[in-house]
Amino acid sequence: MRSRLLVLLTVLFSLVLSGCHPAAKEQLAFICSNEESICKNWRDAYAAATGKNISYLRLPTAQALTRIASSPKTLEFDVWVGGPAENYVLAKRRGLLAAYKPTGISDIPAAMRDPQGYWFGVYGSLLGFCSDQKALSSRGLPVPKSWEELANPQYRGLVAASSPLTSGTAFTVVRVLDEIYANQASTAIRQIYDNVPRLTNSGTAPVKMVLAGEAAIAITFTPYCAGNSEASKTVTISYPQEGTSYEIGSAALLKNARHRGEAKMFLDWLSQKPGQEVAVKSATPQLAITRDIPGSLASRLQQADPYILPARPQKSAADRDRWLTWFARQGWQK
Repeated sequence: MRSRLLVLLTVLFSLVLSGCHPAAKEQLAFICSNEESICKNWRDAYAAATGKNISYLRLPTAQALTRIASSPKTLEFDVWVGGPAENYVLAKRRGLLAAYKPTGISDIPAAMRDPQGYWFGVYGSLLGFCSDQKALSSRGLPVPKSWEELANPQYRGLVAASSPLTSGTAFTVVRVLDEIYANQASTAIRQIYDNVPRLTNSGTAPVKMVLAGEAAIAITFTPYCAGNSEASKTVTISYPQEGTSYEIGSAALLKNARHRGEAKMFLDWLSQKPGQEVAVKSATPQLAITRDIPGSLASRLQQADPYILPARPQKSAADRDRWLTWFARQGWQK
């Protein structure tokens, strides 16, 4: 009797343990560095289109890269999607990605994908300022329309921004200022970030601070300025007249993906119109990369206003460690 009880308990214990394994062990899992709502929409839209359930973890870009690099053999994730392309260049150099050219690759401009197939663009966003006009006017301040204006001490304590140590959005800010100001870039960065009382981990968080009345200006990718709340009605978008740039929000197959076949199918979907339209039609509408969707990033870059500096993922990746080391030494509070 006792032996039967032990066998029964052993079986029950095994069943409990098997039920405790995360779903990601049995299905495709992706790490997502876009807005939370878009990550969720990618998951749900793919499931609706294919009948395949997938899971995700949302992390800011730099944190996602660290997570992938720290556990390259644990088979935790199959795909990485979201965040500026220079981070994917770094991941490729570190041997964290596998080459795969998805079915929609021919409709993605050559400048927005890796020539060997290690990553490709899924969406694009322009960098700019999201300002609460009401909050600024109550202080007698104008909406900033240049980096020089934003560096003015009159905005001290009113600016929300993320840290490049954790956020791909913030590193885009750094590389833009580096290109515009060259040898004076560190001074320009210091003056602007001195107006930021605390830094966020995520590039999407500064806008939320503006909408919550915790800041008057957010430096971010401008799709995040969109919203349907009452607070968002007083938020306006402006672009720095000296120049701005954009992200090529990318996707890639991770080298040690456990569900490689499923991962390739997901990347095929992301490279084509149905997958790319998810971000375009979201509450924070982003620009598609594929050419066959109207209003794509490539077509937006042909417009004269604002002045847009080209994204240079290879150069940005090469400069990243130098700037992050410099930034960490400045002592700004996170």
